[in-house]
This record gives sequence, C-alpha cells and structure tokens, in this order.
Amino acid sequence: MHVFGQIQFSRSPLTPPEVLSRAYYHRRAANFQRHNSVRGRKRRNVECLCSNNLEIAARTRTKLPKMAEARQNRKAVAVIGSGMAGLVVAYLIQQDKHSRYDVQIFETQDRLSLDSASYTIPSLDGENSLPDRVDIPMRVLDNGFHVQLKRMYDFLGIGYTRQKFIYLLSKSSADNEKRRPYFLHSSSNHQVPPLRLRSQGYVEWVMQMIYLATCYFWFAFCCFYVKPKTDPISNEDETLRTYLERIRLPQRYVKDYFLPLMSGVTTCPHDALLDFPAIDITGYARGTYRQPHYAVLGGVQVVEKKVAKNLTVNLRATVTLVKNIGARSQVTWVDFDGESHSADFDHVIMAVTPNVVGALYGPLREAMKVIPVFSGESVVHRDQSVIAECSESLKRVAAKAQGDVQIQRRTRSGGMELTTFGLLVPGVGMEWFSSKVALCRR
Repeated sequence: MHVFGQIQFSRSPLTPPEVLSRAYYHRRAANFQRHNSVRGRKRRNVECLCSNNLEIAARTRTKLPKMAEARQNRKAVAVIGSGMAGLVVAYLIQQDKHSRYDVQIFETQDRLSLDSASYTIPSLDGENSLPDRVDIPMRVLDNGFHVQLKRMYDFLGIGYTRQKFIYLLSKSSADNEKRRPYFLHSSSNHQVPPLRLRSQGYVEWVMQMIYLATCYFWFAFCCFYVKPKTDPISNEDETLRTYLERIRLPQRYVKDYFLPLMSGVTTCPHDALLDFPAIDITGYARGTYRQPHYAVLGGVQVVEKKVAKNLTVNLRATVTLVKNIGARSQVTWVDFDGESHSADFDHVIMAVTPNVVGALYGPLREAMKVIPVFSGESVVHRDQSVIAECSESLKRVAAKAQGDVQIQRRTRSGGMELTTFGLLVPGVGMEWFSSKVALCRR
C-alpha cells in the first residue's frame, strides 16, 4: 500500500475508518512507500495505489467506475475573493466527506487577502524573541457580539486568548505643532482607576473622568432602552447622527471621544460612520458591554494558514465578469500577463464587497448599489513623539503585564499594545480619518 495524502474512494464515498480497518499516513517524503495488508469491513481484499496527486484508485472484486468518470461527476466551484469569508467557505466545501467538489479561489493580489494588510514589527530584542504582528484591520472578537466567529474558531481549532488594549487619543493642528495626547482609554475599562496622562494634573483628570463617566453611562443606558427608529414610509433605519442628536449626547463627547474610538474599530471615516444605521452601533455596544476582548494567538495569519491549506488558489487573477450560461456560470479573469481566460463552473461564490459583486455580476448590479461601501486607510506608526507622552503612564501597566501570560503572548517583552487615533483637523490636507497602530515598550 503506497500512502501519501488523503484518501478518496471512487465508489460508495465513505470515510477511511468506515472502509478500512487500519490506514497509515506518512509525511517524511513525497515518495515515501510502505506496504501494509489491509482488509475491508466485508473481509474482501482491497488493493490501494496512492500517488502524488492525492488520489487512490481502489480496486476490489466488485465493479467500480473509473476514476476519470468519478471526477467528471464532481461539481466545479469558483470562489472569488480570499478574505475570511472566501477562505472559510472554500475550506468547508473542500472538507466535504463525499469529495463532491473541486474548488478554485481567484485572488487579484499576489497573496491571500485575509492577512495581506497586516504588519510585522521587528523584535527589539534581536533573535531572542519573535516579531510582533499587528492585524489590520483590527481582528478582535468579543463574547457577546462575535458569537458565531468564536464558534467558528473553536470548530477550526484556532487558539485565541484574552487581549487588553490601551487607546491613546491625540489631536493634530493645522500649524504642525507637536501632537498632544488628551486621553488614555483601556479596553472594556479593565484598568481601574483609569490611566492618567503624565501631562495632566489631578484636578483636570478627575473632572475629565466624571464628564466621561456621565456621558458613557448615558449612552450605554440609551443603547439598552432607547431603540433606534425606523421610518414607516421609506422603511429606512435611523442614522447614528440622528440617533445621537435625539438622545442629546454632548457634541464634545461625540467628536473627541466616541467617534475616534468607534471609527478606529470600524476602520471608517467619521462622516461615513455617522451615516451608519444606528441599530448596528447600538447592537454592537450592547453585545460588547463589559465583555472581554480576544485575539487569535499569532494573529490572523494563523487562521489564513489553517483554512488555506491544500486549497487551489489562483493569485494575481483578476475576475472581470461572471455570467450565467445555461445551468452553469462562466467566470472570466485576467492573469498577471494580461491574458484573458474563461472557465465554466457549477457554482460561483462571490466573497467580495457589494460594489465588486455588482460590477462582476449583472443581475445583482442594482441590488448592490443600495449598499454603501467606503474605503478606509490605516497607518502603522512608531511615532515616539506621541508614544513617549504616555510611556510613563503605562509603566505600571507594563510591569503588571509581565506576570500576565495572556498579554505576554502578544508583546513578549512586557510592553502593552497601544493604539492611537489622530484627529485630523480640516485644512491639514487629509479628509480621511487615520487609525494609527503602534507598540509601546518600556
């Protein structure tokens, strides 16, 4: 018996334990060979030949169809996009126990997109520690809101750990003066008492905490007991802008504290965020209220490696058109040489943004236009002029983190992960909101 890779039977598609009493897997080399005597459950002799293309032709005394005929009966599936949705759905289809599908992924970039925007910060300790990974966009899950995502990670066997974050808010002015941080926020308010900036006096800090606590608990109360409205005529949901005005949340709190944090979480500009349906924001606030945050051990790259294993991926393949031809669908794409190709598939899954779906597939073009899509930009920085301002305030938190294994898994040197959000004043030359991520070390 020559064994390499996975087992697929050309008839009566059963899992290996149902057919064979024993099976051996060897990974020392691609052409590793070992002979074993194997009997089927009906005690009929089974001769298996396993080749490098991961297929086994099983020949028994009963008549079985040829492997070529069996492969013709498999459904061809195209998955457009290699983000979380595309990779996971391709992985699940590929794991079909009856091996009924051939899956291909099409990706425009030269790498899988799930982890393509993440950034690796070189270790400051040389070769003694691993580099830190910053997931972009923010890949954090909570117990109350990301229930299905957490279940999916459990199903895939992906490890995650509780993660604590420190958010530094600072302002920049038009005259290019030094940025001045004005607030330090600990995720889920895990730091009690709240952190105080070194440049803040105690009286100023106490007054700020009283103001923020009043605004925060009023907003939290409204999220639970004041529901966003729906227009009875147009059936449109109330926007976040209108909702915040209706509950009379102070504009200073909204501009300087609420919007910077929420736009950083959603990777969305302030104006676009205010046009969000309020029900989305209030639902998120209820689901994450006093809930711990979790992050994947090793970053989202671990998830990407897990679900992309053994998948057929066409990189630098830009899909330009998807159309129906009879009972099948034709996918047209352009490769990295600029040559156009087409292929027919039984099923096509478009795991891309709504505007891309509308551009590729005509029948959904009008339906996709009503879903707004915004482009966000994240800037990873290590601006010491901003980080140094909070370093003294974080020293005691970093010292405590040295004994916290869950935090050390992320920082590995007793540092705290620090996220700063810069409020860009109109006239500086940038209209978008920049979420800036940095690692603050002692």
